Amino acid sequence: MTETTRHILLATDLSARCDRALDRAVWLARDWNARLTILHVLEPERDMAEAPRWQRPGDPQTLAAQALEADLPPDAGPVTIIVDRGDAAEITAGIARDQGCDLIVTGLARNEALGRFRLGGTVERLARLSPAPVLVVRCRPRHDYNHVLVATDLGEGSAQVLRTSAALFPQADLTLFHAYRTPFAGLVANEPRLRADYAQAMTTDLDRFLRDTLPPQQQARVRPLLVDGEPAQSLRDYALAEGVDLAVIGAPRHGPVLTFLLGSTAGSILEAAPCDMLLTTATSVTTDGA
Repeated sequence: MTETTRHILLATDLSARCDRALDRAVWLARDWNARLTILHVLEPERDMAEAPRWQRPGDPQTLAAQALEADLPPDAGPVTIIVDRGDAAEITAGIARDQGCDLIVTGLARNEALGRFRLGGTVERLARLSPAPVLVVRCRPRHDYNHVLVATDLGEGSAQVLRTSAALFPQADLTLFHAYRTPFAGLVANEPRLRADYAQAMTTDLDRFLRDTLPPQQQARVRPLLVDGEPAQSLRDYALAEGVDLAVIGAPRHGPVLTFLLGSTAGSILEAAPCDMLLTTATSVTTDGA
């Protein structure tokens, strides 16, 4: 892995939700023998000159750095800590670009009122701005990513996403997931025949996509999976049933907020998925072997 991933950037807000992201970033850095940088971005500074002394905190940057150091596990290895101030998404993307980071790791926001996970606005913007894939961690890391699901729309952009996944996780079993809807279903007399014929055509396209995207030695560990149904729910059901550790989702850099390759939104996919997610664009791939 040292040939493909050399520098991991963890973006944390120091809340409990980022503890799992910290643990996964340390795990990956150790597994890949990668550099690890931890970033915390403070909000724009307020003028506290007129505030009573008891309301004036100590130096925020020093306090944040101390908190980050205290959270590090004993086996973290060498870590660079950066505390900055400003817009979190812009600063994180800028540091990743300036330092040549190969992966950004962050936590997942929770809508406390609804009790559901959601894709926070900062993470959405970060995925658009980032020069590297963004790993959104929701599960406590207990082992390597052994089963990785890669969503595809059979386009060139998602071909690069598949190549990236195969390079980043060379020991994992990969499921190549393509959800589709049979056109004109319900409007023809012989609907079962239409669905069967369309599924056969999709199977041919998916097999061709796999052959054209990966070399034979990598194709052997990929399981193609076609689903005639709604992408988010289908992905969730499969991930729960088959123990998927990580879902890789391609997202365009421009246009509506993280429009998902399968026609849904990355936000709805993330709410449905029971596993960690890697958000990447074709232009954010930096692996040498991809």
